[in-house]
Amino acid sequence: MIWIISPNNEFMYFAGTTKDGEPGHQDGFVGKFDKEGLCQWQQAWGSNGVNENYTGGCVVDSSGNVYAHGYQTYNYYATLVKYNSSGTLQFQKEYYPSGYSCIATAATTNSDNTAFYHTGYITSTQGAYIVKLDSAGAVTWARKITGEGGGNAEGNGIACDSSDNVLLAFHAVTGGQHHVAVAKYNSSGTIQWQRKIVTGTNTQGYDVACDSNDNVYVIGKDSTNQSSGRDFLIVKVNSSGTVQWKRSFGVFGRYSNGYAIAVDSQDNIVVSGSVYFVPGTHTGGYDYQNLLIARFLSDGTGTG
Repeated sequence: MIWIISPNNEFMYFAGTTKDGEPGHQDGFVGKFDKEGLCQWQQAWGSNGVNENYTGGCVVDSSGNVYAHGYQTYNYYATLVKYNSSGTLQFQKEYYPSGYSCIATAATTNSDNTAFYHTGYITSTQGAYIVKLDSAGAVTWARKITGEGGGNAEGNGIACDSSDNVLLAFHAVTGGQHHVAVAKYNSSGTIQWQRKIVTGTNTQGYDVACDSNDNVYVIGKDSTNQSSGRDFLIVKVNSSGTVQWKRSFGVFGRYSNGYAIAVDSQDNIVVSGSVYFVPGTHTGGYDYQNLLIARFLSDGTGTG
């Protein structure tokens, strides 16, 4: 489930999946709520004859138009669906930007909402992809990215900085080793840099955000401090791709995952994730899943 706030802070939107009434079928789903929590509209989208449709991201522009991003499982084409502020469908389009079937996992927009960016991965294990689309849903450019030596990769998080450069957080595999990685592209699709920032057995990069100085923050998981579990991971990288600091924390022997990250107007870092934990015990692994929310200063120290 994906939650976002409108640019004017007047409405909330959520996107996800829902069953469409037929066994084994599900559709993408988008809803709009006001500040009091009253539903303004809700819409389901899918492809005729396709059993499963998934939402991977959702973006709202300054006019209240909603762009839902996802994919369908018939041929694993990515999907872009646009609704106006009243919930009326404007278009639904499918694409496969790298010539392969693909799964869209995240989306963002540039500063004036004239371009939209998706990321995900190519189903034939050929690597991650990033694609730029215009407001009519046409592909402007697409790029494939892999791990070192052509290893597989999966794009999981995407964001734009103040100059409309695009940042991609992804998981890469090289020689059996897993990496948290980040890459920067300019708005024309030219790669500026690519960095492997954490390596380990249980590593994964899930999301990315930028602050007012175009520093880049990546969130995910790793096993730096634990031999039998995973830690919540945050990494800060400057605009040139140099790592500034890394922070990992969690509960020993438990699986801690960082899934989402954002930067507020004061450049504080807000993160969310989960910890699998059984109160009063030290057994099991996926017994109870607890929500974790935290805030940090830009130097990585906690603010409560």
